Amino acid sequence: MLGVFAIRALAVLALIAATGVEAQQAHPMIENLPSLAGALDTTGFSGTVLVYDLRRNRYEAVHPEFAAAPRIPASTFKIANSLIALDAGVVQDEHTVIPWDNVVRERKELNRDLDLVTAFRLSAVPHFQQIARRIGEDRMSRYLRLLRYGNENTAGGIDQFWLTGELRISPLEQIAFSCAAKPAGRSFRITTKWAGGLAGWSAALTRSSSHQ
Repeated sequence: MLGVFAIRALAVLALIAATGVEAQQAHPMIENLPSLAGALDTTGFSGTVLVYDLRRNRYEAVHPEFAAAPRIPASTFKIANSLIALDAGVVQDEHTVIPWDNVVRERKELNRDLDLVTAFRLSAVPHFQQIARRIGEDRMSRYLRLLRYGNENTAGGIDQFWLTGELRISPLEQIAFSCAAKPAGRSFRITTKWAGGLAGWSAALTRSSSHQ
């Protein structure tokens, strides 16, 4: 029997598919947010910090010219990966255990079996790679088209396409996807940090006025 977590995830997936992430404006007005520019620029990366205020339906950004630029989603893809896995029956609910592959890694907290919630919290890439392999290339491609997730490109390997492969999604597209997936009245933040010359970016969503 599906747990409450899984049922909610399936409902979210159906909602995203029905509404489409392009429901958000493709090129909304974005106000410049110069107060954070110094902190971002000192990192040596080129990129953006994009903030969407749900209450005011307003975007603010550091370097807004990058807001529509496609980027590798990296660890933020675990949101879509989890929803797809639940819908496909690869995991049953948040308590499903993803076994350790017995490869010893520098992050010691990953060297063990993890349930889905813990893997999500730790951003456990090896465990989510295992989930993606279980989903398989064909099903993953169908789900990305269904969700209209970025450029929907899974080239580069089933366990690498969102890390080093061809999948790309812009900060604006990521916010649209997250708005479709988020619980009503709740706030959350998605952040990607990536090395090797690729910029990291984050999107912070605020609570609606009725939940302030």
